[in-house]
Amino acid sequence: MPATKKRGFGLLEIVIGLAVITLFLFGVLAVARLSARLSEENANNIKAAFLLEEGTEALKILRDAGWQQNIAALAISGDYYFSFDNGQWQATSSNVFIDGLFERKLRLENVYRDSQARIADSGELDSNTKKAALFVSWRSRGATTTKTISTYLTNLFNN
Repeated sequence: MPATKKRGFGLLEIVIGLAVITLFLFGVLAVARLSARLSEENANNIKAAFLLEEGTEALKILRDAGWQQNIAALAISGDYYFSFDNGQWQATSSNVFIDGLFERKLRLENVYRDSQARIADSGELDSNTKKAALFVSWRSRGATTTKTISTYLTNLFNN
């Protein structure tokens, strides 16, 4: 009896081949979705860093324009937001969302000095220095992310 050669693919080989191709395509799609999500998160982190830096610079501009009216007049531990109107920075109590996503907030604290004039938790109040904390928050995928930076401001120009 002569041996016969079978040619072509059997049904089992076709099913296995389709399964391998399908798994590969799902893997590629999962990697693409993960990459897009990570790119968006990275872009938001970069924007938040820039917004924190911009807020720090806006705070310095407010200080330089007038310590008494722009910094000392703000309530301690109150939340303030920055607005840029007519070429001027202002600290307001009205929340302004940036790009409809980011919230940038400023909170000032009093600064105290010890007997050696070092910054301390208690001691004599230094009315010419404030601790400023800036917060940038945004919601993504049902969670809020917040980045923070803090700095000390001094009344450099005695204004």
